[in-house]
Amino acid sequence: MSLTHLERSHLTQRAAGISLFVALLIIAMQLYAYFMTNAMVVLASVLESVMDAIASATALFALHTAHRPADDNHRYGHGKAEPLVAMAQAAFLAGSGIYFIIQSASRIIHPEPIQQTDLGINIMLISSGIIIALLFYQHRIVLRTQSLSIKADFLHYLNDIIVNGMVILSLWLGSSRDWPWLDGTASIIIAVYILFSAYRLGKTAVGELMDIELGTADRQHILGIMQAHKAVEGVHDLRTRRSGPDIFIEAHVEMAPHMSLQAVHHVTDMIENALRMEFPTAHITLHQEPAGIQDEKLDEQIKR
Repeated sequence: MSLTHLERSHLTQRAAGISLFVALLIIAMQLYAYFMTNAMVVLASVLESVMDAIASATALFALHTAHRPADDNHRYGHGKAEPLVAMAQAAFLAGSGIYFIIQSASRIIHPEPIQQTDLGINIMLISSGIIIALLFYQHRIVLRTQSLSIKADFLHYLNDIIVNGMVILSLWLGSSRDWPWLDGTASIIIAVYILFSAYRLGKTAVGELMDIELGTADRQHILGIMQAHKAVEGVHDLRTRRSGPDIFIEAHVEMAPHMSLQAVHHVTDMIENALRMEFPTAHITLHQEPAGIQDEKLDEQIKR
């Protein structure tokens, strides 16, 4: 069942708050592990968690801003705050990835001994269990709300599971096989994955900021709803975009020339109500035209 704007706001803000709490808890645990082990790969995990905490705090602010109603200066609302924050999160991830590469290369050239590996492994296992529980919760929230900010947080913590797995493997192999170079090598692998995740997240955020169209399935569903009404003889120039929690739908709807203005208005209201049943956060603008009129169409311009 689709969520109302208020329900989506409550769910996403609560999820962001829980993510921030978990990030701070994980930082404390992993900092202790780093000081006890002196492992560069653990520090990489700590810095990743710091980025998560910053991202979660920023996302919480952005979600509060994105769900503010439209005002005199922002008549389209404040939904663009979500992709803007996602861009900042991508920058955080990219910056941490570059930092890991530089520091890890230094550790390969000048390896240092790792201490108390069993303690480090146990702490990383516990933190991984906490993160897995959070991921299940965030996945449910993303499926229900389609929030870009929560999806960004989900990707961060998914990174953490991979990072933690690398940390555990590196600690175990580094101590059992006496491979001092493994600490720096594992950190570089983690850094490359972080950079790739930053690219994917940034690409998604840029798409929303550039008003990329909704997916093909959503567009076809919208067209189907409009064309289902018997008074509609054609639909063209459909344009859609997402702005945080909101969806914007614009289209030209063709109806019989002999219909009265009142009848056309009534049909348009019915179409808008049907669309909002499927897309509760949609802002809909429909331009009515007499069927068969010859004018410049956006669809034709795009095909050229």
